[in-house]
Amino acid sequence: MGSLSLTTSLFLSAVAASGIIREVLEPGTARGIFYFPTGKTELRLFMANLRMTLAITALFVLAFLVTIAALALAGVNIMDAEEPPATLATFAAGMVTIAAFVYVLVSALRLAFFLPAAVVVEIGAGLRRAHALSEGNFFRALTVLVAILFPIVMVVVMGQFALLLLVDGSAALQQPVDVVRASIQAAIQQNLLLWEIFGAFVFILTSGLLYSASAYGYAAIVPPAASLPGSPSTSVPEVTPTP
Repeated sequence: MGSLSLTTSLFLSAVAASGIIREVLEPGTARGIFYFPTGKTELRLFMANLRMTLAITALFVLAFLVTIAALALAGVNIMDAEEPPATLATFAAGMVTIAAFVYVLVSALRLAFFLPAAVVVEIGAGLRRAHALSEGNFFRALTVLVAILFPIVMVVVMGQFALLLLVDGSAALQQPVDVVRASIQAAIQQNLLLWEIFGAFVFILTSGLLYSASAYGYAAIVPPAASLPGSPSTSVPEVTPTP
């Protein structure tokens, strides 16, 4: 069931990304209020999303294995509940662990940021092309990502507290932090439909901002093509990626 849910989510994300990116790069593409293109481009983007998910998962597994190896070399038993002694070896193992997971996160951002726009615009574009586009643009992409996600996280947090105030009133905020956290979870369970609607709104907003950022970022570093592949308003061939 989890695999089916993930596959469905990746496909719907590909459809949404394609529609948003087309409208950003070629305004007027959308016909009507709702525009959900489905075709070869969306299938290619779905497959690219699937490969990216598998690649990032493999990187996380590799980072975890590196962590286990580093701790083992430092003489730390990961099954031991006691905190290991502070030695030079454990410090080095900690640094290796941090470096491994930072590498994974950096790689994930480099793969994910430009991938939707690159696949929609270019024939044959995939993970390598997305990774290449991020070269020299990583910190710009990171800045854009933080600028988008930080306000979104604040909206979610404020939504949680607003729901808590709606259910329990202002007195709930005067409780200890762990009690407030438990009260928020209880309020969400009591108003699950309302919270799901709010979550759907946040998801749509986040998707629109992220895919738009991918499109605008791509347009800023790649010369514009005559048209987008598969556009309903044109039959000009797709762009072939340059090295």
